[in-house]
Amino acid sequence: MRRRSQREHYLLLAQADVDAALRVTQSDPSGYLAIRGHIAMTRGQLDAAFADFTEALRLRRLSDNSSGVGEALADLGYIHLRAGRPGRAVQLLRDADALLQESGNHTFAIRAKQRLAIAQLCCGHPLLALRHFCEAYEAAVHYGVRDQIGSSLELAHSLAAKLGVCKRGDHTM
Repeated sequence: MRRRSQREHYLLLAQADVDAALRVTQSDPSGYLAIRGHIAMTRGQLDAAFADFTEALRLRRLSDNSSGVGEALADLGYIHLRAGRPGRAVQLLRDADALLQESGNHTFAIRAKQRLAIAQLCCGHPLLALRHFCEAYEAAVHYGVRDQIGSSLELAHSLAAKLGVCKRGDHTM
């Protein structure tokens, strides 16, 4: 129980810092809004997170920042996934993945692809999910973004390779 209260305490401190930054920033606040959205999501406040992610997307679209738009779409997709709307999450995460890959933002594209895989699994499409996990794994290896490869992604890639869903290749760590 103590850990939960400590976690909440630190999340509130982080939120206070972000709120203070939002009050004084004279540049694009979309990054701070995204951070605040993640804090709200971690605290279970999905409506507040959705509002912050939506506003971050609006601002990034105004600035014609395709990588930022991709990140915001991925955040919105994730919140839909967390809220139990995997179909909407799939749409948003596909769009996010395409924009992020196009803009060369490989780290966020890999993360979006992993979330897309989870959304596909929630929609009842396990083979599509495995393909997306494979693509995320192979992109992480290709671009040297190994911090994006967790044990679950390793496992999904091994399973998909054994099932013939993706190329085998030796991508061991």
